[in-house]
Amino acid sequence: MTYDTNLTEHQMDGLPELYRISFGNSIEYFTSWPESLTFGGQLYKAAPIKRSGFNLDSQYKNVTMTISAPPTEAFAQYLAGSPAGVTEIIIYRALETDLTDYKVLFSGNIKSISFKDHLCSAEVVSNSNILDNPIPPYLYQSYCNHTIFDAGCSLSASTWSQNLGGIVLGEDANGYYAEHAYFGTGFYSDGYFTQGVIASVDGEFVRLITYHDRANGKCYLHVPFGSDELESGDNAYAYPGCDGSPGVCDSKFSNLLHFLGMPYIPSNNPVIWGFCQPKPV
Repeated sequence: MTYDTNLTEHQMDGLPELYRISFGNSIEYFTSWPESLTFGGQLYKAAPIKRSGFNLDSQYKNVTMTISAPPTEAFAQYLAGSPAGVTEIIIYRALETDLTDYKVLFSGNIKSISFKDHLCSAEVVSNSNILDNPIPPYLYQSYCNHTIFDAGCSLSASTWSQNLGGIVLGEDANGYYAEHAYFGTGFYSDGYFTQGVIASVDGEFVRLITYHDRANGKCYLHVPFGSDELESGDNAYAYPGCDGSPGVCDSKFSNLLHFLGMPYIPSNNPVIWGFCQPKPV
């Protein structure tokens, strides 16, 4: 029985769905099937991953859907990116009795991610001709186009890293946090690590810092670390954040020479707000 003929049977064989999630050089493999499966030479781990139905956007001729899953490393990397990088998701559907007989059910990129109740919800948009059009490398905006520590920024991540020996991870009323003496008084100013990241020693697992609370020696995380990624007592590295403004670039990092933004670009767009008569003097 083939994949196509199976669809016409009254009693169909199972059709496992397999998810390939890639971010940069990192690729993760999951399946919503109750048990892990080997497909295309890769082990797809069983995970509580779900998706919505497909919705067609008649204007842009693309398909959207929503995927709900625990915070995978690719999702965490997407959240930590500023600006966010491209995260691609390919969904395969195969015949349970013969995984070599399959179809590509969906292929697209993550548009946005939200996090609530220990689950990530990702809105995914299919690849289309419109999305394949070239995108300008830089945006005309007041904030910097570079990501901190990238080649254009020129700052060295190792120079600005803070080694955290024996980090403490926990959760309170304000959310998930990492606690360490270096986050407290006597070291860095309040908010110094906001919009920065905490990374495992090997750099494989990274989490975005949403708020640096100097008074309590904590950095709050957008997504918690998994128990197999980073635990209390482990060593880690913290990296300061940059909001992309010329003021922070200069005063915090002394790196204004490499700032790539247009701080004096008009913020009121006449196309949106219209024109008005000048007031009489």
